[in-house]
Amino acid sequence: MLARHLGYRSQSTVAFEWSNYQTDPRFGMCFRMSHKKNSEMHWIPASPELQAFLASIKVRSAKGPIAVRYNGQPWKNSEQLQKQSSNFLAKLASKGLVGPGLTEHGLRVTFAAEIKRITGANDSQIAAALGDRDTRMGAHYTRHVEQEARIIEVFFTRQLRTRTEQDLSKREGPD
Repeated sequence: MLARHLGYRSQSTVAFEWSNYQTDPRFGMCFRMSHKKNSEMHWIPASPELQAFLASIKVRSAKGPIAVRYNGQPWKNSEQLQKQSSNFLAKLASKGLVGPGLTEHGLRVTFAAEIKRITGANDSQIAAALGDRDTRMGAHYTRHVEQEARIIEVFFTRQLRTRTEQDLSKREGPD
């Protein structure tokens, strides 16, 4: 849920603590923390779906980690989280619940793509939401969305023109 709704890398996900989950006057709740990769302070609103999910979790310690293993213990490191996430997602894929090949990092891509599709955010805004310094990362994570938009435009324009041509020919009638 954290990777999908915040777009964070696993090294930041294992570092999340409940103290990073804070009230926000605009969005109800948000996350404030320093990214492990670049040590930059980052703020991001928590989606209503993520807020509902986190509200359902029994908090063991106000200062403790949010992302814990099935037994309530914290992850030893980001590699352990990635391995277990991969195994979990592979099981979901085998049941047809998610697409084959989905990874935790793929959830980061999904997060960025959703922002681009829904809001039309530019590359700089996507990079900021991901906690990246480099605007090129916004483009990297959403390049497939740009490709989709170009393809949709081609087909939509063609379909619209074809329908307009059909409407005009109906009005003119047979010769």
